Amino acid sequence: MCVRYFRHAFTAVALLFAIGCVTYSKHASVYPPACDISVLDSRDYPADTWCVIDAAAKRYSIHSDHCLIKCEMAHGAQNVGGGCEHACFAGTANTPENVAKNGGDFYPPGAVVCANANAAKRRTEGKP
Repeated sequence: MCVRYFRHAFTAVALLFAIGCVTYSKHASVYPPACDISVLDSRDYPADTWCVIDAAAKRYSIHSDHCLIKCEMAHGAQNVGGGCEHACFAGTANTPENVAKNGGDFYPPGAVVCANANAAKRRTEGKP
């Protein structure tokens, strides 16, 4: 009888770990419930980096998304040059084999468009 309860408890704990992101927000969010990054402050990141974090959280369906969001939710790779993006994407060329292993393109849809829009805005404002 104890074994059955232990098995159910173990399964529940395993499912919690499998989710990856924890929902901390008390308000409605644009992010999937399993990956609510609304506790992160976009002002703490360069605009281009935030584009990648935001898009990865919205997609949150492949290995690189999980790695990036878990890393950022754990306060980032502060002692790594390039931070979580470097820790999660370094050394992985965007080859068909690596994309297949990852489950999709490393940079989520919308991240590049967002970064380019930020760059265009900076140019029109005369900022570097």
